[in-house]
Amino acid sequence: MEHLGLDQDAFYKLLDRVRSISLINWEEITGREKVEGAGGETPADYSKSSDIFRDLNLRRVRQVLQNAIEGLPEKERIVVSLYYYADLNMKEIGEVLTITESRISQIHTKAILRLRGKLLNFFT
Repeated sequence: MEHLGLDQDAFYKLLDRVRSISLINWEEITGREKVEGAGGETPADYSKSSDIFRDLNLRRVRQVLQNAIEGLPEKERIVVSLYYYADLNMKEIGEVLTITESRISQIHTKAILRLRGKLLNFFT
């Protein structure tokens, strides 16, 4: 945690804030491309032309993903949070958690497979 410049309390507060990380591709879910420079990454940005059911589905997918992330084992949740939210690479995460880079990669892969499984269940 010293690598991040955080004490233990600050680190866990950061983890609480990142529970709603989005690991899904906007274009895959909405069928639309992001509007460059317009910050068009939320359904509200397309409210005039969007399909209400698609927007509701996007919200539901985000909720399912958030619940899936919250349901991950602690180490997997931490690795996902540091990788996607704090933009640390596997080596940096390994230094923070005092685990080898290859072990971080294994934990990350396992977490992503769990998350994909939850999302596949949602879509089927």
